[in-house]
Formats: sequence, C-alpha cells, structure tokens
Amino acid sequence: MTDTAPPVLVRRGQPGDVPLLTAWTSSDPVAWIDEHALTAELATGCYRPEWSWIAEQGGHPVGRALWWGRTDADAPVNLDCLTVSPGASSAEEVGAALVRAGLEAFSSRRDLEFTVDVAESWTSDPAAVEAVRWRHGAARRGGFSRTTERVSFARTATDPMPRRSTRLRFEPAPDATFRELFGAVSAGSLDGHTIDMIAREGVDALADDDLAFYLSLPGDRVAWRTALGPDGLGPDGETVGFIVPTRTAYDASIS
Repeated sequence: MTDTAPPVLVRRGQPGDVPLLTAWTSSDPVAWIDEHALTAELATGCYRPEWSWIAEQGGHPVGRALWWGRTDADAPVNLDCLTVSPGASSAEEVGAALVRAGLEAFSSRRDLEFTVDVAESWTSDPAAVEAVRWRHGAARRGGFSRTTERVSFARTATDPMPRRSTRLRFEPAPDATFRELFGAVSAGSLDGHTIDMIAREGVDALADDDLAFYLSLPGDRVAWRTALGPDGLGPDGETVGFIVPTRTAYDASIS
C-alpha cells in the first residue's frame, strides 16, 4: 500500500498569521497557549509572529509551534507550545518538522529548551501519556537530545505555614559564595541539564552558568540565603544548603 499523505510544509509566521495563530485550539491534556494568553503575550513581545512556526499539509494548517523569549531579546529561548491538529497524518512527524525548523533558525544564538507541562498524575491518564509520547518523539526527531523530568510544587495563601526550623541559621552571602555552592551541589545530581553541561564543559562552567541565570531573573538578589547548620561544625557553623527566592517572568519561585 502506498502512502499518499501530502508532505508536511513548515513556514515561519508572519504578522498576517496572527488570526490563525490565536484561533488555534487543542484538546490535549497538556498546558498550551490559548487565544487569550497568546494575544496578551504578543502585545508584550514575549511571543512574536516571527518566533512562531506553522505546519501545513494539503494546504491546511495542521501544526503550531510557539517560541518564547524576553521582551528585549533578539531570539527566543524556549519552545513553549507545540500542538498538532487531529487532521494531521502523524502528530510526531508534524511536530518533528516544526521543532526542526525552530532549532535551525534559533539554535546558533543560545541553548534552547522545550517545555511540556502536565498534571502530576499524567502517567495514569492514557490521553496525557500519548500527548507526552508524541511530543517527546517529535523533540528527539527534530533535534533535541536531552530529556529532564521535573516536579514543581506550589503554595497558595490558604496553605498553612510550617513551623520554622530553629536548628538552621540563614545568612546572606556574596556572588562568589553562591557560585561555589552551585558547583558543590552538582556532584551526584540527577538533573539532565546539570549532567549534560558538566560532561561538555565542566563544573566551573556550570557554576558560572547557574549564577548568571539566576542573576538575570527579575527577582530581588538580596533575598538569597545560605543555610548554616548547628554551631560546632566550624566558627560560624557549616553551610548545609542554600535557597534562591526569586521571580521568573511571570511568577514568584524558589530554587
């Protein structure tokens, strides 16, 4: 039997494509950018038509890829949303073509990532498993090579605050100290980004990169703290950890 499906054609978005980009819908149980969010972020410049890619098959749009960057950036840093319509011949094939186009256009500028957000119980939802499966396959076929699964925790105003530890002492520290700590905690890390960068460039490069990244965020640098253990482990106690309260482009966050 001969495959008669028309080829997948991928093109970069243009200002005239904004109605098409914003009218897109998806039923996949993963986080995706809807009309309201895209319209708002197009106004800020965090999403742009020229940072968007459209896949067409048989003259019909069947896929959309939205890349995110800072408002003052000349190139994006993250593929935020990859969606394919049910009318496409293969979600993974269409997705791979979209990923490949974006990486070819942007990867010479900086390291790039692709984020897929799902519910913490996604592995028990067959639809979510399939949505992640084809996106993972598309990412690999399109040019991404590393996979990292992370779990995010959120606290709301109604959550009770736990009792604060009296064993630890929290102190500010200069950038040089935090750079040293970023390197120290990388030993034995299971984080894919950390493992990959150490293998390619070494611990010092990782520490420099981590420090530069957190300093670049819009959070308040003076909130960073080191955690010191009980006295007796040194004149001022021993550093047993550190915390980086900051902000991303949208939310408060703790690292």
